[in-house]
Amino acid sequence: MLEIRNVSPEDAGYYNSGWSTKAVMSGGGAILIVLAKPSKPVIIGNFRIRVKEQAELTCSSKSNSVPDYYARIAKLSYTWFRNETKRTTGETLRWQVTRADKYNRYSCMVTEEGLESNRSDPVQISPLYGPEIISITPQPSLKNGYLVMKEGDMFGPFTCFVSCNPPCIIVWIFNTTSSSDKVNTREGYLPQQPVNRTCKSFHCVTRWESNPAKGEVIRLNVQYRPQTPLNFTGYSDAFGNVNLTWVSGFNGGMDQFFIVTIKSGLEWKDVANLTDPGEGKVVTEFQSQAAFSLLAAWIWRSA
Repeated sequence: MLEIRNVSPEDAGYYNSGWSTKAVMSGGGAILIVLAKPSKPVIIGNFRIRVKEQAELTCSSKSNSVPDYYARIAKLSYTWFRNETKRTTGETLRWQVTRADKYNRYSCMVTEEGLESNRSDPVQISPLYGPEIISITPQPSLKNGYLVMKEGDMFGPFTCFVSCNPPCIIVWIFNTTSSSDKVNTREGYLPQQPVNRTCKSFHCVTRWESNPAKGEVIRLNVQYRPQTPLNFTGYSDAFGNVNLTWVSGFNGGMDQFFIVTIKSGLEWKDVANLTDPGEGKVVTEFQSQAAFSLLAAWIWRSA
């Protein structure tokens, strides 16, 4: 019987005994295996993966047991952790990447014959994804899909938010009746902008890598005083009718109408609200001499 005490890795190897060298070499000996915990694993793989694609990480370690020819055939088992929760076993971990993976840390540990390695350094996946939801804050109060403003008002400030990895390029585009221009902004923040009657919309546009641009638009309905009626004339006919005519510009926006008033003493009395001058008849009483006035309006008494 051979007894070895205080075993160290140097003691590992083949042992046999006999009366002669020939007898020793004839076989029948034994191999002393000195077990040791596996090396600290290293995680290998691609850490930047698009969302919905498959991630694949490998836990790489080796046996430290001796002799070497045993270490090459030693059976290692693997345990994976997501944060501090055991996830699965196996040398390779596979799963479908989600956006939530940016909050997770993955590590692994290797076991041989009950001896556990130190846990690997944790790794973190960087999920790659483009814009899905684009939001503008504060949320504009729209009427029939338009933000109603008056000429000279200030538009904004607004901030365009979008979640992307790597970050999206965010620009604001100012659209008028004749052009589209980029507005100087920083990280989606649009400072106040004065508006006039040519302003049609502000468009937040996001670009991610080589993918098509996406965006959100705020359409404007810029109201302003209508043009002053020109060539306002009146004449009467033999039947006592008074005919009023005028010329007025129209911008093609909101419905325009006209307010006709007659002077009564020191005050002006409303006679008619005409949405389409030249059609219809209005009946009113007045003296042989009367003064009329005409106002163009978007809404009652707006101008």
